[in-house]
Amino acid sequence: MALELAGKFIDVVLSNVRIRVGNEVTIDPRARAELVAAVTADEHLASGGRGLTTALESHLVNPLGRLLFEVGPRAAVRITSVRLFDGQPRLEVVHR
Repeated sequence: MALELAGKFIDVVLSNVRIRVGNEVTIDPRARAELVAAVTADEHLASGGRGLTTALESHLVNPLGRLLFEVGPRAAVRITSVRLFDGQPRLEVVHR
């Protein structure tokens, strides 16, 4: 159930970015698997759906927002990896 919800929440975030900001954001399968694993870790699921969405915000929404601010509207972004760097979530991306 949590894996399915995480996938749906990720799709909603990417869709909202496309509709509201104009950036086409895609996520490689490996990066998506990394992200789902990170946000569905037991430490987050202990808080239920709220923990999952909070983890998604810190692992995807916030780093993606900072990135989109740098690349500007209408840039296409492909997320290739989602990892922790010095304890902080970091997106590795290719953009054009």
